[in-house]
Amino acid sequence: MNTLLVSITDFIQLAWERLTDGFAIKTVMAIFATIGIWLLGLKHVQVLGIFICLVFIDLLTKWVAIAYQMLLDMGASPENIRMTDKYWAIPAAFGKGLISSKHMRKPFGDKVLSYVLLTSAAWCFDYMAQPYTFAVTLV
Repeated sequence: MNTLLVSITDFIQLAWERLTDGFAIKTVMAIFATIGIWLLGLKHVQVLGIFICLVFIDLLTKWVAIAYQMLLDMGASPENIRMTDKYWAIPAAFGKGLISSKHMRKPFGDKVLSYVLLTSAAWCFDYMAQPYTFAVTLV
């Protein structure tokens, strides 16, 4: 029972660290994306744009995590790695082949395609149900 609690606690701690890593950058990017999408003024485009922005943020944070791990593997101590070092190390991680577009292109394309299809289906439903447009908010 004790090992179960320890593993659950370790899992929660690791999840929290990954969630908060680069949180300020994620927040600023989300705010800029929200403002830009709000300026468009189209509800369906806004929802689709938010999905796509979230996928880009997800992709960028994956690259940063891989670059950070590369820095650690090269012998850097976590205390000496600045936040900007992780971002500057992304091209080096590409150069070493740690980040490869052939592995990341398909999941990224699948995510965006599924979001486009879901938003298109919701738009069709909203168009048919004219006065009651709620399907996009469910997506």
